[in-house]
Amino acid sequence: MIHIPQIGDSLPEYFMEVTPESVYRYAEASGDYNPLHINEEFASSSQYGRTIAHGMLILGHLSDMLTTAFNENWINNGRLKIRFRSPVFIPNKVQTYGTVTKVAKNTGSILITCAVGCRDENNAEVLKGDAYITFG
Repeated sequence: MIHIPQIGDSLPEYFMEVTPESVYRYAEASGDYNPLHINEEFASSSQYGRTIAHGMLILGHLSDMLTTAFNENWINNGRLKIRFRSPVFIPNKVQTYGTVTKVAKNTGSILITCAVGCRDENNAEVLKGDAYITFG
């Protein structure tokens, strides 16, 4: 029997160390070598004043949390509506969070809505939005 989450259920929190090495590994994997992420000298003259992590690296961390919480349902039927709120400076620590906010039963399926996001080590919200997962 599949466990259906209930309104108010918390999702597992994940913590991630964002280091120059992890950002460079992401650049290698993604092919995104934007100097804003990997070149401190270049980034120092940007609007941010220093290097920042790739937004998709942080978003991938959020997806890891959702995969742990919802397994194949997230992988096969998950959707996100996210806004990037602020950059993640390097080095940093990022924490995910999430709460089930709605459970809608339809004919043959259940749609779960979760408020989700990530905060940095200064408790600044770096991304925020909703995740939608269909069961059935």
